[in-house]
Amino acid sequence: MRIQLGTALLITLSALTLPLFPQLNTPAPEKTPVLLELFTSLGCSSCPPADKLLAEIDRQQPIPGARLIVLSEHVDYWNTPQWSDPFASLYYTERQKAYDLRMGVEAYTPQLVVDGTTALVGGNWPKAADAIQQVLHGPRIPVHVTATREPGKAKLDIAAGPNAAANKAVVFLALAHNRAESHVGGGENAGRDLSEVAVAYSIKQLGKIDAESTFAKSLSIELPAKSQAGDLRVIAFVRKSDTMQVIGADELVF
Repeated sequence: MRIQLGTALLITLSALTLPLFPQLNTPAPEKTPVLLELFTSLGCSSCPPADKLLAEIDRQQPIPGARLIVLSEHVDYWNTPQWSDPFASLYYTERQKAYDLRMGVEAYTPQLVVDGTTALVGGNWPKAADAIQQVLHGPRIPVHVTATREPGKAKLDIAAGPNAAANKAVVFLALAHNRAESHVGGGENAGRDLSEVAVAYSIKQLGKIDAESTFAKSLSIELPAKSQAGDLRVIAFVRKSDTMQVIGADELVF
């Protein structure tokens, strides 16, 4: 059963021609990482404009002082017996439901969640910009991630802390295709060729971090078949255990 799409079908991106954002020449001395999670689907006709906006946010980084880390998560409720989104997962649907339950809203696509605190229509840049500004000056946990490629696998090192921003928090690791090109075989976009960035194929909990403590973990991951340098993203982020607010993040393309 599909989750109600609500107003998402009524709101589209007002302008898709470049540049999408005003050119700002004032450099920011520091950049605060902000995680933008877009819940989307190849089967949703209102999602491609939001996917394109996410790519432009990623490319242009339009908020001074912010390092915008984007992640595209494909939900599975657009799948049908005849066709399934190859990137879709029930896990991403459950992640969206958990956010929406916390925020008291219904799930729909495209939906953008800003730092785990605000949910809004994915193609609504003015509201997204306001939400980003609201989280820029909150407390943060330093997060650092490094990756080294080896034949068929990669070694990852993730460090976070010290944790002075929350009593308890959870550390997550997301792996994503840097870019994805799809010829859609079903759903409302059947026959279209679509392009996306930062398409998640794995999100896992790595561990917990208590108050005043630090976190460090090294692990080896298997690379997708035919993976080449520069085609993957690794994103580590820290989320409060009680409120689901993201309070630290780092990203690496490798």
